[in-house]
Amino acid sequence: MFNKKGLSDIVTNVLIILLVLVAVTIIWFFLQPTIRGGAGQLGGVNECITVQLEAVRCELNTGTTYDVEVIRRPGEGNVQNVTLIFGTTSGNILFGVGSPAVSGLTALDELESWTGTVDVGAAATEISVAASIDPGNGVLRVCPASTPITCG
Repeated sequence: MFNKKGLSDIVTNVLIILLVLVAVTIIWFFLQPTIRGGAGQLGGVNECITVQLEAVRCELNTGTTYDVEVIRRPGEGNVQNVTLIFGTTSGNILFGVGSPAVSGLTALDELESWTGTVDVGAAATEISVAASIDPGNGVLRVCPASTPITCG
């Protein structure tokens, strides 16, 4: 009287769909922590792209002392430290915020600049600038240095 074969096909298809949904849910619960953890390690990448620090002047004052000007262009990002990188014939010499050699250098805000005199202690050939930013997780990320300019 009743066609039981047609009814079993419908039940089979519903069971297959339910099994697929359960399998996808289980796989998602295993992959979710890995995906979220990997994305968390990328914190600060956007800020490094938008923070634009550059040295605009590096002129020899006397001996190994240079007059330097650094400017921060428009772009968001929580800059915590600015590092001046002087290129010399024997390698790079770095000075950051708080260093006695760079009096008055601060973590520059957007559109802010710093002008000062730095005793490098060697003949500098070039200068570039790097920012350290806080992406909000309490761990500072050092951004790549700006394009160097020649000291003269």
